[in-house]
Amino acid sequence: MKKIIFLILLLCAHSIIYAQKKVNLSGNVGIFAPIGNFSEVSRLGIGGTANLRYSLVEEFEIAGVIGYLLSGSKVGQYTNKVLPGLIGCRYYPDGKKDKVLKPYVLALGGFQYTKIDFGYFSVNTKTYYGISLGGGFLYTLSEKLDIEVGLSVFLMDDASHLTLMIGLSDPF
Repeated sequence: MKKIIFLILLLCAHSIIYAQKKVNLSGNVGIFAPIGNFSEVSRLGIGGTANLRYSLVEEFEIAGVIGYLLSGSKVGQYTNKVLPGLIGCRYYPDGKKDKVLKPYVLALGGFQYTKIDFGYFSVNTKTYYGISLGGGFLYTLSEKLDIEVGLSVFLMDDASHLTLMIGLSDPF
């Protein structure tokens, strides 16, 4: 696992230094809705993510996502904090070049660290592993700025949820 993370970081560093047109950075905010067993104890939440993407070809990107999601509880008075870390790929069926609307599908795998706080005390912490499947689109505002809208489902044991995000994407 350490070798995979090291290779991805090395790939990102290489692309930032030598091939800057292939790297995209985006920041998203949105809501997440717990599903399955997670929906019995957690409410609708809000949060944000930061995404780094590296274009291998016009239609295919390697993506990394980190984030912070926060929700309340349906039982008791505690807060649920979710910190996802995912790596995977994004596919643009129509390509990205010279298009205003660029739809995509994505598949990511990784972990999410969940922390439950009751007042000043942490009651429970757990790390879940799983996958995220979804899709969305990029809408071009200018040559250097896109609006990104995406919907994904995180399938992670007892902490599955749907996420709807909107944000800005900056190819640099």
